[in-house]
Formats: sequence, C-alpha cells, structure tokens
Amino acid sequence: MSKVKQTKIKSKLPVILVTLVIIFSIVISSFISIFQSSRKTYAEGLSPADTLLLGVVKEGFKKCINSGILTKNAVNSSDNYKEGDIFMKSSSAYKDDGTVLLPFKYGTANTVKDGNLSCRQLFNSYFMHADHNNEFQTYTGLGGKGTPPFENGTVEEKNKFLEALGYVATTKNDSRMACAALTYSATSASTNIKRTTNKICINTDADGNIAPSEGNKITYKDVVVDNSSSDEYVGMTYDSSNNNINVSFMPATGFEEAPTSMFGRNCNLEITSVYGSQNLNTLIGQNARSFFSSFFNTVESNRILNEGRIGGYGYDNYGGTKPCSGRMKTLPEALGVATIAANADLSDKTVLRQGTGDGTRLNDSLVKKYEYTGTPDYDKIMQYYVPAYTNPSTGITQREKAYNWYHILTNNFQGISVDENTKCSTQKPERGATYLTYLKDSETEPGKQTLQYCPLDEPTLNLKAGEQLMDKAPTGKVNGINMFSDNISQMDVRTVLNYLNAIDLLTLCAADSSFPLCQATPIDCKEDPNKKGCKELAGDNASEEEDGAKGEMSACFQNAGALGWMICPLMYTLRDAAQGIFNEFVEPLIRVDKSIVTNLAQNNDSSAMYKAWSLFRNMANIIFVIALLFVIFSQVTGFGIDNYGIKRLLPKLIVTAIIVNFSYIICGIVVDLSNLIGNSVRDIFENASKDPTFTAGKGSDGLGAFGVATGVATGVAAAVTSVVALVTAGAALHTAATSGGLLALILPVLGLAASAFMAGFFALLMLGARQAIIIIMIVTSPIAFVLYALPNTNALFKKWVSLFRGLLLLYPVYCFMVGGGFMAAKLIVKDSTSVFIQLIAGFISIAPYFAVPSMTRNALKGFDAAVNGIAKLQNRVNGGMQFAGKKIMNSETVKASAGNYEFGKQSKFAKKYDGYTQEQLAQLSPGKRRRLMNALGTIGKDAQQAATIGAAMSQFKFNTSDEGKARAGAMAITAEDENQVKAHQSDLIDKNMSYDEALKNLIKMQNEGYGENEEENHQRDLKMRAYQRHILSTKDGQKAYEKYLKEGQYEDSNNNIVTGSTSERSRAVLARDYMSNNSGLKDKYGVTYQQMQSMQGSGSINTLRTSADSSSVIKNARTNAVDKFVGTMDSKDIREISKYDAEEVDKAIEGGMVTQETKDKLEGVARDAARVLENDPTQVGELNDAARKLITNHSGTDLNNLGNRVMEVRDTNGQLIQTMRWAKNDPINGNGNGGGNGNGNGGGNGGNGNGSGNGGPTP
Repeated sequence: MSKVKQTKIKSKLPVILVTLVIIFSIVISSFISIFQSSRKTYAEGLSPADTLLLGVVKEGFKKCINSGILTKNAVNSSDNYKEGDIFMKSSSAYKDDGTVLLPFKYGTANTVKDGNLSCRQLFNSYFMHADHNNEFQTYTGLGGKGTPPFENGTVEEKNKFLEALGYVATTKNDSRMACAALTYSATSASTNIKRTTNKICINTDADGNIAPSEGNKITYKDVVVDNSSSDEYVGMTYDSSNNNINVSFMPATGFEEAPTSMFGRNCNLEITSVYGSQNLNTLIGQNARSFFSSFFNTVESNRILNEGRIGGYGYDNYGGTKPCSGRMKTLPEALGVATIAANADLSDKTVLRQGTGDGTRLNDSLVKKYEYTGTPDYDKIMQYYVPAYTNPSTGITQREKAYNWYHILTNNFQGISVDENTKCSTQKPERGATYLTYLKDSETEPGKQTLQYCPLDEPTLNLKAGEQLMDKAPTGKVNGINMFSDNISQMDVRTVLNYLNAIDLLTLCAADSSFPLCQATPIDCKEDPNKKGCKELAGDNASEEEDGAKGEMSACFQNAGALGWMICPLMYTLRDAAQGIFNEFVEPLIRVDKSIVTNLAQNNDSSAMYKAWSLFRNMANIIFVIALLFVIFSQVTGFGIDNYGIKRLLPKLIVTAIIVNFSYIICGIVVDLSNLIGNSVRDIFENASKDPTFTAGKGSDGLGAFGVATGVATGVAAAVTSVVALVTAGAALHTAATSGGLLALILPVLGLAASAFMAGFFALLMLGARQAIIIIMIVTSPIAFVLYALPNTNALFKKWVSLFRGLLLLYPVYCFMVGGGFMAAKLIVKDSTSVFIQLIAGFISIAPYFAVPSMTRNALKGFDAAVNGIAKLQNRVNGGMQFAGKKIMNSETVKASAGNYEFGKQSKFAKKYDGYTQEQLAQLSPGKRRRLMNALGTIGKDAQQAATIGAAMSQFKFNTSDEGKARAGAMAITAEDENQVKAHQSDLIDKNMSYDEALKNLIKMQNEGYGENEEENHQRDLKMRAYQRHILSTKDGQKAYEKYLKEGQYEDSNNNIVTGSTSERSRAVLARDYMSNNSGLKDKYGVTYQQMQSMQGSGSINTLRTSADSSSVIKNARTNAVDKFVGTMDSKDIREISKYDAEEVDKAIEGGMVTQETKDKLEGVARDAARVLENDPTQVGELNDAARKLITNHSGTDLNNLGNRVMEVRDTNGQLIQTMRWAKNDPINGNGNGGGNGNGNGGGNGGNGNGSGNGGPTP
C-alpha cells in the first residue's frame, strides 16, 4: 500500500473510531428500557418541573425588562462592564422583592420560602449563606451560569449576554491577528503530561508586526481571548486596565487545599494573574511571533507556574465579601505532580495568524463597543443561563402543569390519603364529593383503560389548610401554575384538587404514561406497595436511591458546564446500561445458572434435575448389569469375550459402575470449579487494576468488589465518554440539526443500532441455549460414563467430555478476557492524556463483549442443529430489518432530510470563502474550486425554492398563529353544527312533516325559550335552524313564512292563529341561518332579506339576550325592513322588484306604515325609473304587473300608455319615410308597420308583421 493511502487511512481512523463510539452508545442505550429503574429521562436532561420553572423564569425576564430596569447606556468596552452599567441598581423595579412569582419550591434548586424574587435576584440568582433551604440556584443546578458575566465571564460570554439583552455591536474589526497558546508539562515520577491553555490573539499588520486596528494605540479592540479550547487550571488572559497579556490561574476547584467553607459556602475562586507582559503599546511594530517567543521563554525560565497561588473570596454574615481563609494549593499540588514546566518551544509552534471577520470564532471573542436597540432576545437570555434550554413551541403544556399540581397536592399539602371505607369507582361522584381521578387498566376488559374516581380522606386533605406553608402568604396557600393561563397564582388544596380532576387523563397518559395518576391508585398501593407507580405516590419521600441519582445527575450538570446536557445523560446512560446488561443478562447466562448449582446441591427427589438424572442413572445401571452378565456368560462358555478381554473390561466396568452413581456429584464439582475459577480470575484482574502489587482481594459469588459490570462501565466512562469524543459527536449532531439533516444522520445510526440490538438478542438466546445444554449434559452423564467402559464407545465419551468442558470453560475464559481488557484499559487511561490512546483503551475494555457470540458458538460445537436453527432465525430477522431499512431510507422524508444535510454542509463550506477576493479565489486548488462551484450551485437552487416558498410560509404562519388556530377551531365547530342541522332536517323529511306543522313547531320552540344549560340551548338553536330550512324548502312554505314574518303570527291550515313570544337569541339564530343559506331568495323576498339582516344581532350567539319578547317585535322589524328596503333602492332595483316586494311596499305606503322620508325616496326612485322607461318603452314589457303599478302610482307616469306608441320619421321636405309602433308586451301576435317596401318585426312577444316601406326597426 502506498504511503499516501496509508496517510489517508490514518487521518480517517479517529473519525471512524468516534463514529463507532456513537453507534455503541446508542446500542447500549437501546437496552436501558429493559432493565433500568423507571426514571423518566427528558429532552436535554430537563424534567417537567424544570421546563415549567424555566418557562416561568422566561416570563419573569420579560416582566423585569419591560419594567425599565435596563440603563440602556452604551457599553464602551465589552470586557469590562459592571452590574451598574447594565441595570438600574437603585430602582425599585430592580431591587424590590415580589416582582417575579415562582412555583413554590418546585424545580431544581428552587427552595425560595416566599415564592417570589426581585429582578436582581432573578438575574443574579439568590441564596442565604446559612440557609440552603431558601435559595434560587436553578441555573447552576441545571449546569448553567448563576450570574451575569460581570466578574469571571469570558469576553465571548460578555458579548453574548449583551446581545441577548438587546445590545448591538457598533465596532467592526476585519483584520488578521497573531494567536498563541501556552504549553506546559506536568511531571511526576512515572508520568509526563502535556497541557495547553486557551489562545490569546493580538492585532497585526500585513507584515505580522503588532499594530493597532485604528488610531495609534493598542486597545481592547486589538486583543481577543479565544476559549474554544482551554485548560482547566491555566489560561491566557488580557487585562484592559494595564493593557497587557497575562498568564493566569483559572478558578478550578483542585486549587483548594480543602473545600474552604465560608458560612456554608465554598470559597469563590478568582482568575489570578501570575505573570504579565509589558504594556502592549510599547510593543507596537515588534514582530508578534518574536513577542510571544520571548514571553513564553520568560514564563519557562522563571518557573512561573510552579510558585504562584490562586486568589478567592467568601461571604461574611452580612453578605459582604472577604478573602478566603484557607491556603490554596500551588499548581503542582493541584495536579498531583512534582513539577510544572512551561515549554517555550512547543508554545512557539502554536503561533498562527487568523482572520477576525464577521462569523469567525475570533470575532465572537473581540472586545467591542455596544449600543442598546431595545429588542431583547429572551431565548438567548435563557440559553446564557441554562444552555440546555430550548424554546417550547406551545408555552407551558398541560402535562407540565399537571406535574406541578400533583407536586403541590402530594408534597406541599400532603393531601393524598386512603379512605379505607370506600373503594375507587368507575362512576363519577356527585358534585361536592372529595375525590381524585386516576386512569388505570380495566380489570374486566383487558387492553382497555378506565377512569377511576378515588375518594380522599377529608381530614388528611385539609391537614395543612390552617398552616402557613409559604412565607408572606395566607394560610393554606402556595404558588402554583394557573389552569387558565401561564401565570403563577396562589392556590389552596381545593383549587389544586379541582385542577387535577379537570385534566384530560386519556390524552395526558397517552403522551406520558409515567404521570402518577396514570399508574396506581392509593387503594392499589395500600393492597400492594410494590405495584408499579406506588413509589411515585410517596412524592419527595421516595427512596433515597432516587434522590441519590438526582444528586449525581445534578452534580454532573454543574461540573460539565455548557456541555452537561449532552455529557451527563450519555455518561450515566452508559454506566447504568452496562450495569443492567451484565447484572440482568450476560453475567448470569455466562456463568452456570444459580438454579443449576442449587439443583446439583439437592441430590434428592426434591430436585427435578436429580430426578431426571436418576432416570438415566438407572438406565446406565441396567446397561452395566447386561454387560456384567455378558462377561459372566463369556467366562463360563468361552463364547464372546476372551479371557484377556475380560481382564481388561471387568476393572473398567466395576470402576465405572461406581463413578456412574456419583456422576451427579462429579458434575456438581466441575460446575462449581467453573464458577470458582471465573470469579477468581476476575478478582485478580479487578484488584490488580486498583493495586499495582496484584494482591488478590476477597472472592465473591457475584460480581466482585466493583464487579465486571461496574468495571466495564468505569472503563467506558473513562475512555468512550472522554470529553473530546463527546464534543466531536455533539458537533456532528449540532451541524446536522442546524442544517435540517438530523434525520438523514440519525436513521442509518439507528439502523445499525437496531441490528446490533438484534445481534445482542440472539447472542443472549444462544447463551440461554447453552444453559439448557449444560442441564442435558449433567442429566445424561451416567450414560456418558457407561460409554467410557463399554468396548468401541469410548470415542462417544470423549466427545461428551469435550462438549461439557467447552460449555463450562466459557465463563473462566470470558472473565479472563474482560478482566484483562478492563485492567489494561484502566492503566492506559490513567497514564495517557492522548485522546486517540484513550479511545483505543475504551475499545480494549469493551472488545470482549463482542467476542461473546463467537465464544458461545465455539462452546456449542457439536450441537450444530441448535446453533444452525438460531442462526436461521437470526438471518430471517436480519432480512426483514434490511427490507424495512431500505423502505425507510428510500422514503421521501429521509431523502429530504439528506438533502437538507447536504445543503447545510455546502453552505458551511461556501461561507469559508465568503470574504475572498477574485484573486484569492483564482489561487484555490482545482479540487477546492470545483467543490466551491458545486456548493454555490446547491445554494442557488435553495435560493430559488426560498423565493417560491415565501407565500406558502406566510399562509402557514397564519394557520399556525393563535388567530388562525382560533379560526380553524371555529370553522370546525361550525362544520359540526352544520352536520347536525342537516341531520335534524333529514329527520323532518323522513317524518314527511308539512311546512304547516314545521312552522307551528318553530313558533312553539321560540315561545318555550332557553334554559340555564348552554349545551341544551345550543341543541335548541340547531333544531330551530332545521325547522326553518324545512319550511323554506317548498314554495308554499316560503309564502307561509313570509306571512309569519309580516304579521308576527301565523294562521294555520285550520284557520287557527298561532303566535308566541320570541327572544333576541332565537331571532338571531334564524336570521343568521337564513342569510347564510337563502341568498337565492333575496331577489324574490327582498324585504324579508332586509328584515333578517336587521335581526342577526352582534356578538356570539351565546352572549345574546334570551328573555322573552312579544311577537310584535317581529312585525315591527318588518315595518323597519320596508323602510330600509326602499331606502336602499334605486331606479334599477325598482324596475327589477319582485311582485311580492312591490305589493308589500305599495301596501305599506298606502297604509301609512312608512316614514315620509321613505315615501319621498320611493317617489324619486319611481320618477327616475319612469324616465328610463320613457326613453326605452320596450322595457315596460319586462316589468311584472305589481312593479308597473308601483312605478305608475308613485311616478305620475302611466306606464300602460307607454306600451302603445307610434313614431314617424320624415325627410327635410316633410315626406313620411318610416313609421315605428311599440306595443305592450302581451302574449299575442303583434304587427309591425314599415314604410316603403321593408319588413317590420312585431313588438313584444308577438310574431313577425309585414309592412310596406323600407322596414321597421326591432322594438
């Protein structure tokens, strides 16, 4: 293989190894649900209590900032601002207590006794130095930062905090800097560990000389502290007050001589400079590389790192600070080594020049000037304090609220109790009963869940009602999340109980089956305390193990910092998974099972295995008897076996006969030796890994002092979960997630994980088969020993011995491999800091696990049928998984995800060359140019998609907004109502109900009015709408409805007057339905349309008045409708008016039922219509009689005379040229007269007429 290929393979090897680490972690995690205790793991390591608390905190930030606590002053130097520069420290809005309400003692490190904070306490955390039970330390408890970055924050953190508050940088720096890091060695008698600090960068000119970016002095703008990689103990820092670069000790807890307590709090360590350069202004023009070389040589030659000590401060009784009283360790003491030496040569090699343009890592760490714009980003504020925080899309969920209410009921009020006199029931109790609702599996219908209403003991429920549970609050009340909003309010035990009983448990339990009300009831737990879910009923008084696990995880979050959300769950999952696998599955199956050993110890009929062995022993004894008889027969007769043969066979028969009867005990001894040897080998390696003298510790029958499982988990945690590997994995996942390609990255890994899971399952199946075969070998041992004695069967005995030995040696060999691998891995990890070597050590520690399947197959040689059967089943399962995998990977969703991932990768690559000039781009290698063109092409296609997707996204945003969702909900309700109305109408049709009966029923329903039950009222509305539609479905029904609306009463078919009261709501229901579904009747019944429009009412139906009005209201509405109908009429409308409307308008005017203004308006409209008709008399024939009469009566023009008119056309000499006649639009033949020799057409609907002349025009 060429050196180039070898180099490529070596360069890819770390990536391959890290990928394998991730795959192995997922495989291990897939086992965790089988054997790990039921501890709910939430996204980003946050519980429902923490997500609710953080949601409340976010609202608190909004409230505080909106109250005007920010100074909004410009920040001239982002590396050196104080609390007073940002916040108005003296304002009451900032310092007064009670501004932000918190859920009472709920969530991580929230134990505030009065349930509220000031804005200062919210931004800076809160604790009482002598009382840990009254503090707000949630941010640090969740692995974040407890305070703003005023004191010890990096420049990058300070910049991000300002930007989150709404500040914008006003300074730009697009130059090149020289960056360097200090490398030092920590040396002891047996180790020499090299460590490297963070980088510090200084601005340079084109020649690499130190130079200001603007002006003639080096300022904070010219220096960057890059903490992208750093050392825990030593760092490179910049002091803006002295304008110099420093080597400083960082606040690592290892520097403390002991946890120096100051009134219950550890000492707060400070960044402490141990060596500083001269003022940077004196270095202007000096080569940056030369400066760093001289700087590092001075640190090395003066042994700076060996002598200095870190500083710190603590709190006194009054909240003030003073220096810590405890002696701090030197750096060698902190690292546990003899000496520390700075390495100037290696430090010189770290010097590089880097750009500082926007988007670069250095730009984020530049000291800048900021101004306030007034647009805080509250999600960024939250992520500064708690990196694990993610912005929820729906606010505080009902699930989170439910956990809070249950916490209050169980822990604050201790109100859950058992009323032993009454059992839980599936019947909901009557109003006023005291109960709590649970959802549990039905006892009569398997697979179905039912609601259980469990009575609570009244005295226990009210036990805390008279106590002051929360400082400064009324007795019996604490802070909790409100049911109807995301606000915190004070509530008593009854309120909390009502909230819990109002939960939709079916929906909640489907989403989260671990919620306590979804598991066991108090009655169930009284009968069986070990039943699933009973542990949760104990609230905070649950097992100490659970508290310990929470404490471990909390401590991990605090120590791991910003990466805690990723490191801690993975690390503890790996540990618990390994322990669970080996405790529950692997170790019991590799060892000879305890039940077998127990049976071997019971050599009597109480053991089923002994009984089976006895059967085969008896068979063996019969064979012996037959063999001895044959020997005697041969001796007596001389037939068969000769004397020599008898002399050889007889001793073997006698000895074997004895052994056969002791074969059960012999097998028991061999089995015990197998377990004993395995345990001893394991203990030797286990103790050797703890003590290099290789002194063996105490034996055990289990897993030893730490055990194989714990040892392996330790090795995995030390090597596999090393910080570098996790950061690499996290970076890969982050890149995929931000590019939208997470699915394309995760699914192949999940496929591999599923394959690994199935491989593990079949390996366990094979181990189980081995246990069964061991039992068979023990039971059949008498026959095997008989075969040893009989002629020509010795080979079969040897085969039995070989198989039995292979089965029993599996455990000792396995212990040797696991113990040796663990010891080697632990020693390697202890003595090496190389990430690559640590990864190798991790694989050494886990390699024996992967050898278990092949070792088991080798042990089962000779039982090929069983092994092949399992292998066939495994192949079929693998084939099915491959088929499913192909279907999934070829789906559109995965393809889209892969495209997103590719786009994100190409965008990231193209961004690297964003600031390049044309000349720089031309100098790129051909490969990079082709890749850049490909990336730009991909981005261009995406831009085209973005241009077309904008409109669709705008519609999507509306649909998903509160307004859109509300509209969708209303539309859904309207659609359902419409379905019910149609169903009611269908029932009326099926009953063949006449319009007459339907109208009487409609009037009756209005007269009956509404009750207090809104649902019954709503159903009444739907039925009235159905009756109205049924009436209007026929012409006779329409006419009858018209009469009812005119008079407010109805004369039925029997000449009986039907009348009744009505209400604003009933009229609105009928009017709105009429307007929505009868637009076709507007031209025919225009007055009715106006009447219905006026009766629609305003607002939602259920808010309208339901009190009774007399039927005259409908009649009065009709009169007003006539007025409005005429008032909106023009000449065209009156010409097109229906005969029903024309008759009603004419009658209303004659009867004096309209205003004079309406009458004047009608006369004006009628005159305008008459003029139009005079100009075109042909239109008169299109009017109905009632319209013609209405216009004639109120215009002063007789339209009947306009229908018979003659027009003569003469020339200048007075000679008649043409005669035209218009006739009324009567259904008879008309005659057209024309002068000359032409033909004229008859007017109206008449036929053609003949005439003389040149022809008549078409009328």
